[in-house]
Amino acid sequence: MSILKDKVNRIIANIKKGKRDALNELHTATFCHLKVVALNYLADSNDIEDVLQDAYVKAYRYASSADTDKDGYNWLCKIVQHLCYDYNAKRGAADFTDRLSQNTLFYDIEETLIEYSQLYAAIAKLDQSDQEIIYLKHWGDKSLKEIAEIKNMKKSGVYARLLKIFAFLKKELS
Repeated sequence: MSILKDKVNRIIANIKKGKRDALNELHTATFCHLKVVALNYLADSNDIEDVLQDAYVKAYRYASSADTDKDGYNWLCKIVQHLCYDYNAKRGAADFTDRLSQNTLFYDIEETLIEYSQLYAAIAKLDQSDQEIIYLKHWGDKSLKEIAEIKNMKKSGVYARLLKIFAFLKKELS
């Protein structure tokens, strides 16, 4: 049973009733969590935004058939998971999907999911330039020198920005 079950079930019930803000509420409540799920299933992280957009469209389209007595959040996770498989297949990344089936995935470990969603929420509070720097460093595996060239900064400036970013994130996550 997921930690978001009751909240997501309530939102899905509101979507069924035709409430206007329900889809936005669903997005706000689940986006960071579902982004972590997608990160763990996708071979190409550039597809995350497309997968999540498709997932919310599917959730809205099929909300009328969703069983709100069951876990709506896990239903959303399954939608994301299947879309990731589809995107991987389109990109010829079937071997990536096979490797995933042998590992424990984040959405099965709720504490890890919460930590990652909190991290993404904290990163979202950074300005765009700082988000780009942290993305390049940690997800793009770029060196300080490479980031400096991309961002048209000095290497020492990138280092100083990263220190400030990490201090901010530490404060946000504590």
